[in-house]
Amino acid sequence: MNPIRSKEIKHNILKTINSELEDLKIELNNYLEDEENQNETLKGMLNAIFVLLSEYLSEELSYLNKDEQLDYVEPQIMFNELIKMIEDLNQQNLIKDKTFFIKRLLNFNEKIDKVMTHEEKDQIKEPYLRLNDILNNLQATSVKEETQKHLKYIKYLVFQEKELNLFEKYITMYPDVLSIKDELGNNLFETIFKKYIAFDKKKQSEIDYYFHIIMLLLNSTYGDIFLNQSKKLVKELKLEHLIKDHVYYLVTLLDEDAKLSLSDIESQYKIKFSFPEIIINETNSFIFQNKDRINFTNQPCITIDGEGTCCLDDAIYIEKNIDNTFNLYIYIADIPSFVPYGSLTNYEAIKREENLYLKDKVVLSYPERISHNLCSLLPNNNRNVITTIFKLDSNYELIEDDIKIVKGKIRVTHKLSHKEVDDKLSIMAEDPLTNTLKDLAHFAIKRRKNTKNKEKYRELENLLKPRQHHESLQINTSLAANIVHESMVLINHKIPKYFKETGLPFLYRKVTFPKEKELMEHYAKLKTINDSLLEDPVFKECIRASLIESCYCSTPSYHEGVQQSCYAHASSPIRRASDSLCQYLIYDLIFNQNLKNANLYDWENRINELAVYLNQKKEENDIFIKEYYSLLRKNLIRK
Repeated sequence: MNPIRSKEIKHNILKTINSELEDLKIELNNYLEDEENQNETLKGMLNAIFVLLSEYLSEELSYLNKDEQLDYVEPQIMFNELIKMIEDLNQQNLIKDKTFFIKRLLNFNEKIDKVMTHEEKDQIKEPYLRLNDILNNLQATSVKEETQKHLKYIKYLVFQEKELNLFEKYITMYPDVLSIKDELGNNLFETIFKKYIAFDKKKQSEIDYYFHIIMLLLNSTYGDIFLNQSKKLVKELKLEHLIKDHVYYLVTLLDEDAKLSLSDIESQYKIKFSFPEIIINETNSFIFQNKDRINFTNQPCITIDGEGTCCLDDAIYIEKNIDNTFNLYIYIADIPSFVPYGSLTNYEAIKREENLYLKDKVVLSYPERISHNLCSLLPNNNRNVITTIFKLDSNYELIEDDIKIVKGKIRVTHKLSHKEVDDKLSIMAEDPLTNTLKDLAHFAIKRRKNTKNKEKYRELENLLKPRQHHESLQINTSLAANIVHESMVLINHKIPKYFKETGLPFLYRKVTFPKEKELMEHYAKLKTINDSLLEDPVFKECIRASLIESCYCSTPSYHEGVQQSCYAHASSPIRRASDSLCQYLIYDLIFNQNLKNANLYDWENRINELAVYLNQKKEENDIFIKEYYSLLRKNLIRK
């Protein structure tokens, strides 16, 4: 049976309104019993009714009846009978799409206010009040249903999906869901708190997960309410709970008078804010390895970083050749030339994984003497670098086969901020520095046009995990950010590509987007829990972003984000352990040509182990940064 359409229903209502209304209702009910087309039939009926109500207000019904040679229907009778039909539909609980119905009713009420006088409204007062009773009832029911849908979905996110980033985004977009109480009268914070204290120490992964949920809740819009609520919950704790280490830590955290020390935080998050004395002493014994190094100190190379940055691990220079081609030099701070592989300092950097940029401090991968001084590409200082030299044609296009990787030494001439570069490019003066920046800008714009799709990846990536210190956030407003971003993406692709083509072991970065089938499965699941979220395009994109898989691995894998056959983190060795590891591989396998099978197998095993560790540590660091900010904002850290 096909759904009956609005026009046909309207015609039938007009034909039968006085004498055959019951027969029409039976006919329409037969259509509504057909589950496959029920929704379309119902919408057709509602559309027909509202069109007729609107025509009644516009006094078009009499003309419509005469044109169709039907008996004239008194407007009041018409209105009354139509209201009865709506009441019947509502009583039978057939109005499933309440949002659609409420919208039509509100539009109809608005039209009544516009076209009817008070006297005319009085003539239909009784059915009009009945209509608004239906509206009020449906609105209340709709709110209650939406509330339950949100509660159902947030429980699904927390207890089944266990996707922290998506959960955080959800409670940011729909904060009032946190005030909803379940059938036991508990809000989400109470439910999680009670679940958390019940765990024993054998459930460490569950303890860690629910602790992160608690921290997200404390940092939410309702955080202050939950913090006050926690005081009552803590008072009710039994001794059997308080003697548990994870409960004691949480109780200390929630006690505004006690506050956490930095050592408490170090223990909880496996973080070290400072370096052990043994590491500092070891770095004092290191000496630079300067053998077989090409001297680039005569080149006026440039660093481009944020204001006040001291950890400078990349520089750039471009020169024009006689034949109008260009040489592009990208210099990366050379960690292996100072920090020996296998040293305690090297292992400490791996343990830390990356620099952590907190609100009130930076947790470094390498001691400040290395990261801010001896290996940082500070201006007017000779510095060791790993240099990658690219050849560009006269149109700034990359000549793919013309690439060299060498040990070098540079002396940075210009330490520039993004703003300084953008200001110089906006003035377009004719001086050597500005001309160099112009050529670099042309190169970056050309690269960006050729790899446009990666911008969608950056948007999705920043949707759930915004990175405050990343140049990708500024590429739509800053030429300087484009220069940095495109040169780093180039390095991060070409170096692993060399290793891939030579079959040498390497640490790759893999990014995989969700397939359409996987997305549809998630949307189908969402439809059964809270279908209204499917109408929110931003949240749908958040779901897509949450399904992006990013990880380190030992096999060359397609990076769907930047759409390259392989990719790595190789451009920030002072800030990230993965990047310095790539440099040790360059040294051992390219510069030193240590290509014996035993060495290659050893590297393969080490890379596999390190990939697993770095992936886990990266997740832990991301969580720590968020939760540290929450603790700081709530003034829960002892000064």
